[in-house]
Amino acid sequence: MTMEGEPTSLGKISAFTILAPLAWGSTYVTITQLLPAGRPLLIALMRVVPAGLVLLGVGSLRFRWRPHGAEWWQTTLLALFNFGLFFPLLAAAVYRLPGGVAAAFGGLQPLFVASLSWLISKKRPRSFTLLVSCVAAVGVSMVVLRPGAHFDVVGI
Repeated sequence: MTMEGEPTSLGKISAFTILAPLAWGSTYVTITQLLPAGRPLLIALMRVVPAGLVLLGVGSLRFRWRPHGAEWWQTTLLALFNFGLFFPLLAAAVYRLPGGVAAAFGGLQPLFVASLSWLISKKRPRSFTLLVSCVAAVGVSMVVLRPGAHFDVVGI
């Protein structure tokens, strides 16, 4: 169901599900082939500002809620970590790692999430969750890693 209460078609859900990895996968091509090399802050700026302006425009037209008081600090901190740190670090990693190595480490994300949730919630992940996460990480690595791939510690 959508926010308005109308049913969402399976086709719409499938389309949005397909768009996310396509957009994410375009990061390597865009950064390595279309943008100037060695400028992670410029790339982060080019990636964040247009989307941020669109979100601000849509948000101001569609919703009346605005942060108040301490919420501004929380919003600022979230924005700093999400956009101010993540995107420049992502661009730096793209410059330093082959795409297969980055994808292999991306395949470890389910294990990272399970471990982090264990630390935060003190609830041990199910064995099945860990098994599926390990199989997924190995599967991604088998598909994307090539012989002689280098592992740059700074990029990782």
